Amino acid sequence: FGVPEADAASGALCSLRVMGKVTLAKTSALAIDIGDAVYWDDTNKVVNKTSSAQREIGWAISTAANPSSTVEVYLVPTVRTSVAA
Repeated sequence: FGVPEADAASGALCSLRVMGKVTLAKTSALAIDIGDAVYWDDTNKVVNKTSSAQREIGWAISTAANPSSTVEVYLVPTVRTSVAA
């Protein structure tokens, strides 16, 4: 998963950020807390907390209330695994 670092026309080459802090659109009617795993919803082009049939891209590094349109995410190039509490 990567986030373009600049606007690019469809099919044009551009740099992608694959690790680090980015601000992404989120499902508006969803509260996200710091540390929550976030998943990419490719159909709606937003992040959410639904792991089913979606790809984990990182974790939230800011809180995002319901409603709100964005959340700060720390992208990780590999999926982290859950740890039992």
